[in-house]
Amino acid sequence: MNEVWPERWDALDTPVQPYVMAAKVFRVKDHSSKVLDLACGYEAGTNYLASVGFQVIGVDKDPDAIAICKNRWGSQRLLSFIASDYKDLNFDPSYFDLVVSFHTMEHIADDYHFLKSCHRWLKTGGG
Repeated sequence: MNEVWPERWDALDTPVQPYVMAAKVFRVKDHSSKVLDLACGYEAGTNYLASVGFQVIGVDKDPDAIAICKNRWGSQRLLSFIASDYKDLNFDPSYFDLVVSFHTMEHIADDYHFLKSCHRWLKTGGG
């Protein structure tokens, strides 16, 4: 991908284009627009969403990846990270304006439960 479409690939070998598309479809209303990025990995997309004005919580079950994220971006006001499996998250219902999770479903054993959780955390009319 880096050789074929380098402008759509970041230095961490993470495809950022899906995050760019999500940000274009769901525009930031103000800095109170909350986004959940499930399976954020090494944060390239999570950081992109924060850079365009969303308040973003990146979640990944790999604590080493989250430690790298916190070390790299821990001081950013619109960005935070949690090391957790999605099943262990305890967000209030209807908390997020947008929930994203790219390249994740193929790794989820119970995709129905995963999508149900995403739906529960998403505000009515959210994306």
